[in-house]
Amino acid sequence: MASEFKKKMFWRAIVAEFLAMSLFIFISIGSALGYNFPVVGNKTATATQDNVKVSLAFGIAIATMAQSVGHISGAHLNPAVTLGLLLSCQISLLKAFMYIVAQCLGAVVATAILSGVTSSLPNNSLGLNALADGINSGQGLGIEIIATFQLVLCVLATTDRRRNDLSGSAPLAIGLSVALGHLLAIDYTGCGINPARSLGSALVARNFTNHWIFWVGPMLGGASAALIYDFILAPRSSDLTDRMKVVGHIHPECDFLAELKRNENECLRDAEDHGNETAGCRKTWDRLLCWPNAEVGETLTLPCPQVLFHFLKEPGLVRRNCTVNGWSDPYPSYHIACPVNDEIPVEEVSISEPIPFRNMLTLVI
Repeated sequence: MASEFKKKMFWRAIVAEFLAMSLFIFISIGSALGYNFPVVGNKTATATQDNVKVSLAFGIAIATMAQSVGHISGAHLNPAVTLGLLLSCQISLLKAFMYIVAQCLGAVVATAILSGVTSSLPNNSLGLNALADGINSGQGLGIEIIATFQLVLCVLATTDRRRNDLSGSAPLAIGLSVALGHLLAIDYTGCGINPARSLGSALVARNFTNHWIFWVGPMLGGASAALIYDFILAPRSSDLTDRMKVVGHIHPECDFLAELKRNENECLRDAEDHGNETAGCRKTWDRLLCWPNAEVGETLTLPCPQVLFHFLKEPGLVRRNCTVNGWSDPYPSYHIACPVNDEIPVEEVSISEPIPFRNMLTLVI
């Protein structure tokens, strides 16, 4: 855990969360404050809020930020999402804590700036979450739990690397899930589903009435989504003891040899189940990637292995040709297409001292 704290990539991810959260909050809450004043009895009334417009603004803003910084930090942008991924053993405890701090700071900074920009707006609530008339705290809590549950469930499902049936854009799917949550919850609670977003408005507006609901609800929703997805809907092949190592480790991919072995088993098992469905090159595993069936003369292009994601200096592509003699060697080579950072160690249980990741990678490829 201490070694993670010293890595440049770790701090890049923290900065990315802060920056993306700031932009997300400014854009999304700004859309809810607009200067749309209806005229009632020849007098200008207070600003009106279009729920569909606001929901789309929140959803599109999340999708945009996720696409922009997802490759740097994973673009959690929500403490409930971070908690869900922590319970899913996909990030370390230190990273989860720092992400939540960055998200809260980003939300407060963006809301403070927005307060200055919209200072002339009457009855400016700064997007403060509050219970609607007739809604008690228990009902509001339930709405927040359900709306956040579907969001975190969507995040876990659309970013599950074990799936081979995914198509389209994960950021877009997550953005639509955020919009869906707002369409449900705006009229009841103002739609929190994001404790950091709720904290920014409450702190700048100095109004913490029922604020606990917008922390407890989303956190319960995110935690329950992670537990249900991981242990009921899509249980993982690795046991809980192995997965818990991630919580105190520098990256979920650090135990990459075990991850590669799981990927290899899945690839070979799938190849056996389907047999040789082509007269060309059969589905195969080359120690880092699973190459699907291809016809003679066909060139396949795959991104660098996900298992190396956090270690890459920059993402690249690897190609292989299907020839009459079988698969060609990958080109460019993995060392060229997927350059990794030398300073990142891999700490194996049987090794007392960390060894350079590049050296460990060389043993594999």
